[in-house]
Amino acid sequence: MAAGEGPDVTLLWPRAEADRRRLAGHLLRCGGLAVALMAGGRLWRLDDPAGRPWNWAGAGAGAVFSPLLRRADGHAPEAGEGLAARIRRHHGLPGGLRGGALVTLVSRAYDRRLLGGLARLIPQGRPVSGQVTAAYALEGERLFLTDLRVDGRPLTSRIALGRIGRCG
Repeated sequence: MAAGEGPDVTLLWPRAEADRRRLAGHLLRCGGLAVALMAGGRLWRLDDPAGRPWNWAGAGAGAVFSPLLRRADGHAPEAGEGLAARIRRHHGLPGGLRGGALVTLVSRAYDRRLLGGLARLIPQGRPVSGQVTAAYALEGERLFLTDLRVDGRPLTSRIALGRIGRCG
């Protein structure tokens, strides 16, 4: 597989609103979660000066953030058309960019734990070319990925992502 290629990874958020808020809070505090609008081939955030896209790969951010973008699909904090519209207004994005999608990024360290856990569970030599799905699960003060499937086949284990109440 060439660099930058790999399976489509889908991480499903908890169904309960309280669990989604708790997970989002944890990812903001401990996973470095950032939410942006991908439009016109650029990333746009509310935190940046109006009219200037986020240069997430520059100014040291590329060393902090994972290069893996995730579609927010309504689960990121304040995700949805409301946040996308606020980002568009803040940056004065033209109507031609309305097709943009909300995406999230997390820290490289967080993704290393997640991808390392997947690598340990996938049998050596088995190529993963299609899709990996998993669901976030909160158990007390611990965060896991459960219901793992690789190319439609279930894996019997889960991935521990750490404690919710503290980072590190």
